[in-house]
Amino acid sequence: LELPLPVDALRSVMALQSNTASGPFANLISMALASIGRGVADSVRTHAFSDDSSYAAYASISNVRASSDVHAHMVGDIAVMASHLSSIDHSADHDRDCLTLANKLGELFEHWRRRTMCLPPVYAVQEPVLMLHTRLYDVLLDHLRADNSHSACIRSEFSSECICAESIIDRKVRTSLQAAQLARMAGFRATAMGILVHSELTCAASPALRAMLQTEHAHILWDEGHAADAMSTLVHVTNSLQEHLSVPPISSISSDPHTLNTTMSLPSARNSKSSDDRLSPLAEIESAYVRAALPLLDWQVETKSHSLSEIRDRYEQIIKIQESDRAYYAAGRIYDVLYSVLENRAGSRSSSLSKSRSSSWDKHMLLLQCGLIRNYLRSILYSPRYLFQALPRLLTVWFEFSTISAQIPDRADSQPNMMGNLAKKIDTLISNMTTRLPIYNFLVVLSQLASRICHENQNVFRHIQSIILRLLELYPQQTLWKLMAAKRSTFEIRRQKCETILDMARSNQIPNGHHISMLINQADKLTDELLALCNAVPPSRNTTVMHMSRDFQRLAICTNLEIIVPLQHCLVPNLPENPPNSDNELALSAWAVGSGSGLATNSLRQQQEQRSMLHQPFSSDLPTISSFDNEIAVMLSLQRPKRFTIVGSDGKRYRFLGKPKDDLRKDARLMEFNSMINRLLSTNSETNKRGLHIRTYAVVPLNEDCGLIQWIAPSTAIRQQLLELYKAHNVPVNMGQVKSILEKPTLPGAETFVKVLLPMFPSVLHEWFLRSFPDPPRWLASRTNFTRSAAVMSMVGHILGLGDRHCENILLDESTGGVMHVDFNCLFEKGMTLEKPEKVPFRLTHNMVDAMGVTGYEGSFRKTCEMTLSLLRENRDALMSVLESFLHDPLLEWKRRETRSSRASAASAAQGSRGAAGGQPNEQAAKCLGVINRKLQGIPGGVAPLSVEGHVDSLIRDATRPDLLFQMYVGWAAFM
Repeated sequence: LELPLPVDALRSVMALQSNTASGPFANLISMALASIGRGVADSVRTHAFSDDSSYAAYASISNVRASSDVHAHMVGDIAVMASHLSSIDHSADHDRDCLTLANKLGELFEHWRRRTMCLPPVYAVQEPVLMLHTRLYDVLLDHLRADNSHSACIRSEFSSECICAESIIDRKVRTSLQAAQLARMAGFRATAMGILVHSELTCAASPALRAMLQTEHAHILWDEGHAADAMSTLVHVTNSLQEHLSVPPISSISSDPHTLNTTMSLPSARNSKSSDDRLSPLAEIESAYVRAALPLLDWQVETKSHSLSEIRDRYEQIIKIQESDRAYYAAGRIYDVLYSVLENRAGSRSSSLSKSRSSSWDKHMLLLQCGLIRNYLRSILYSPRYLFQALPRLLTVWFEFSTISAQIPDRADSQPNMMGNLAKKIDTLISNMTTRLPIYNFLVVLSQLASRICHENQNVFRHIQSIILRLLELYPQQTLWKLMAAKRSTFEIRRQKCETILDMARSNQIPNGHHISMLINQADKLTDELLALCNAVPPSRNTTVMHMSRDFQRLAICTNLEIIVPLQHCLVPNLPENPPNSDNELALSAWAVGSGSGLATNSLRQQQEQRSMLHQPFSSDLPTISSFDNEIAVMLSLQRPKRFTIVGSDGKRYRFLGKPKDDLRKDARLMEFNSMINRLLSTNSETNKRGLHIRTYAVVPLNEDCGLIQWIAPSTAIRQQLLELYKAHNVPVNMGQVKSILEKPTLPGAETFVKVLLPMFPSVLHEWFLRSFPDPPRWLASRTNFTRSAAVMSMVGHILGLGDRHCENILLDESTGGVMHVDFNCLFEKGMTLEKPEKVPFRLTHNMVDAMGVTGYEGSFRKTCEMTLSLLRENRDALMSVLESFLHDPLLEWKRRETRSSRASAASAAQGSRGAAGGQPNEQAAKCLGVINRKLQGIPGGVAPLSVEGHVDSLIRDATRPDLLFQMYVGWAAFM
């Protein structure tokens, strides 16, 4: 069979299959077709989901390759149907009653569904398969109606068909609904609307299915900007379905927006439903109701058409009808918004408020914190879909709750019994979370946990200690690389707390303690020797090469270690997409029965280990450190960083850069931040369709001013390529001449930049893409990658106040054309404090715009900026929670910025030391995070909020303003 198969060939195969209904040749055809289908499905799954880059590559493959794979998959589906029909035709008469036929058809439908799940969620791939299925359902109906020999025919309550025919019609409607949703998410709203209209006109569906079709119609209306019509449609849907359920219509709900729910009991635990329950009419109606009510409430939040308290109560009602990770996360978000609003009001309260008012306010704050923790926790126990958004925020609020609840009972006007009970219940929730949640999930927040090991509440430290010990037990390699910097902290208390945890791991208080003790000793020795390498002073100023055997003999003998090579894929866990969650509900059983639940800790730990084994977050053959190459390259930059090579146990060589006198915790946090953004980009349909992502790499702090950076290859700095291109065009780059023009301009700044500097350095960066990617499709793909990656990082850099974006700190990926950023030392608006403040938000010089093609920044760049900024705004709280650890693990340079007045006396100095060591927020860190928070709210200048489009437009204007570019320091090279 030659691929791709045209439609005529498919028809010929089907005709051949039907004409040879029996015999070895028919079996051979069936086996060949099924084999092709299975092989393509496995190939698609393997190549499409191996990593982000291969997925993006698959999403943009040529039509010929896509059609080949899709046609082969379709042939396999036809073969599967032929096999099932043959089985039905040859079955005994007593096995051909209506119910039996419906069950056999259900097996066929399930087989198709599982094969379709192997395909990537790309419209061009799945749409032909789903449309083929709808045609094959018609073939099945014709086959069934033509065969009147099946007995015990049972009529459906929704149509004149029998139930086996009704099951085919039901599946056809569901497939059409899936196709419409896929088309809408791909931007083909007219196609989606046509599919829905056709389904509504030709299929007599059940009330639940009709509601699902109308819900999808409402999504299309919302996407087209008809918010009122979309919400009105969903209100109609929910009100029609509520007649079958014991819930009031949404439009009839009203409550005082300031009313707070004072009951902390959770909904009763519900066992996982069986397949019969899921197919029951009531279960279908419940599912359809929730499917319509959740987006309706989301839209009401976005349009601010209802009070938050009312929406919160409706989320709680939905959870009682049908529990899901999305419902719990949405409810937690409402509690989060209410808590943030109350927190902002509390910060602006005057000191003249009465103590009773203050006590009531704190009570409301604690209740909202409890609701937030409860719902976020249940969301991540169901699945890791919202883990990156919920877990960091949950931990942040828990830390704040523990601080407040520990202080309130000391006041005479408080209610210590109520606060104590709330604290105990929250403590029980956290205990069950640490026991039930697969422990690898905590690797994504290990930096945040390590930054709070000095928390004043001992219960908090006890939980953090328990989590880290479990991580050391199951994932010691990754955990040790994270803890080595904390063990070498300049704060005595932080260092002591970390050493306490490591000593407990050494003392065999956890399983396999002897092996872990050996790993800790190796990690300690290796870290000390790597620090010596980073801080080593080269023999002379002109030294460019050092040798391991001569200059670092103790590091050279560190061979055959069991420590993994600190690569990104070795340190960052790969989370499951759809993990099993049948018994996650038990994690909260102690809430209902109180602290005396009698849960067996050892049994829960065994269950946690079993669930962790169901998914392996790391490969089983991660390379360990075998030895080091002898040659060490010494960079010529000011701090003289050193590039060395680790030989892995797999025989490969991995390059790293050892940086001295640079706090790499900022870089490490930014990589965590970017990893979370990549996760968000992959879950958003529009950004995922465009393959948007940020290139990340491993950053490993060794202490507070040294660390390792994974070397990125193949890549080249923009400056290097521009210099080569200017040299090819005989354009001299005389920085002295440029500096004199900037310091002594003959015209106003903007005119000097436009009329003097720009003509000296024409736009040439587009030529690098022509030379590096001579093949037209690759050239177009590389230019698109450059534009989109530059846009994503421009928005992220603006939010984080990333400066010093000169041409050496922006690299070009020589294999894809994408942009990569390095050296994040100038973070959190540090560029504004330089001698020549950096007033442009990101680098968008004329060469950058030139490389984007004929549309410049008005095409893909602007659109990608808007999508990225919108996504960042939607996930503001989760992103702030990732950065929140800076408050409690303050940067070394922030400590140096402390005012002299804070150290005027020994007492105040001691107090400041205790505060920093004890995890109290750093004032400079809080100020910087406040700036980031305002940017995410669209008020970077402290004025009225800007829309996403307005915000992006303002940033682009500032980034390309000649007067601002003229004021940049000469090394930034705004003229290039």
